[in-house]
Amino acid sequence: MRFLGLVPVILLAAACGDDDGGGGGGDAPEADASSTGSDGASADAPESAFAVNLVERTCGPADGPAVTLRLGGDYDPETCTIDPDASGNLVISIYLDEWNIEAPVTYTFDPEQLTGSALACPAGDGACRSATAGQVHFDSFSDGESAAGTYELTMPGGPMTGGFDATWCAGEGGPYCG
Repeated sequence: MRFLGLVPVILLAAACGDDDGGGGGGDAPEADASSTGSDGASADAPESAFAVNLVERTCGPADGPAVTLRLGGDYDPETCTIDPDASGNLVISIYLDEWNIEAPVTYTFDPEQLTGSALACPAGDGACRSATAGQVHFDSFSDGESAAGTYELTMPGGPMTGGFDATWCAGEGGPYCG
């Protein structure tokens, strides 16, 4: 593994792939962040371009509460890490003021607001890319169970958008923030 920075944020990321920005088989499909559903993923939300969609509680850079989406291929259920060699992956973290998330809700981040980060790592030996800004919309969020919604990221080389229908992954221990 190696450490990558985003503004003053240091992200722990797996070894990454080429710098074409794809999520394994190419960029994620277009997202419609305005569509919401009441019982899970929106009928209008795009399917994920990734085989595995995980959501977990984590800690933000100031040791506060955060929620992290891990999208990619094979994963280790004990650590909730995506195998970087099996396929490309995307990690999106949203730094929260409190643990509670009431969907539908949209979170945004940019270099001036230290409220989130995203890192896209295609399979292989190329460079990972950090988002310069982003938006994550949760159509649904059930703590300890699942989350569904869309993301829109501003990446070097162009936007990356898509959907997710993530299963909860708690891993071993924590998070113990604050």
